[in-house]
Amino acid sequence: FKAIETINNKLSETANNRKDRFVALGTLPMQNGDIAVKEMERCVNELDMRGFQIITFQDGKELSHPSYDGIWETATKLDIPIFLHPNGYPEGERSTFMREAVDILDKRNTNFEYDGEMAADVALNPKAMELYPFCRLSGPANVLIMPAIHSASISTKLLQELGGSNLVGPMLVGLSKPIQIIPTGSRVSEIINLAAIAACDLGR
Repeated sequence: FKAIETINNKLSETANNRKDRFVALGTLPMQNGDIAVKEMERCVNELDMRGFQIITFQDGKELSHPSYDGIWETATKLDIPIFLHPNGYPEGERSTFMREAVDILDKRNTNFEYDGEMAADVALNPKAMELYPFCRLSGPANVLIMPAIHSASISTKLLQELGGSNLVGPMLVGLSKPIQIIPTGSRVSEIINLAAIAACDLGR
């Protein structure tokens, strides 16, 4: 934590010597939320810093972790911006599931192409795919599996609104009865599609 203080002190000194050209952005010890709050207050009140740059996760914790709540509350109170510098993604349950899915398919000797984690633009753009010679796909993917329901919902609704696509779903699977949920604001065609899916499940 002393190293962070030293860095911020030097940044502030450099910027304050040339206020006509520079504005200091500090850094925070994200390993400890309480200490980060104290350092934020010190930098703003004593060093005249105008904002902070932090990385997107620390010690496996995402920025939504409760231990960081005080940082966001203090930044709001001090009315200062925080700039995020991405440094990858924390190892978690979702990424583990995605890797395990590839291992399972490898063992089953499936007759279709598949690959593991990748950005959506790489999966859909052959030019971008060429930059990754280890990619298993020979062409654009026709099925994308999202890591969680929120990312799936965001992606499909963006396609629907911006691309004018017809959305079928979300679909309930694995239940003992043929049940589907009609989202609020669904069009007639969407209701008919989900009703047809439920009817097909009933006939099985």
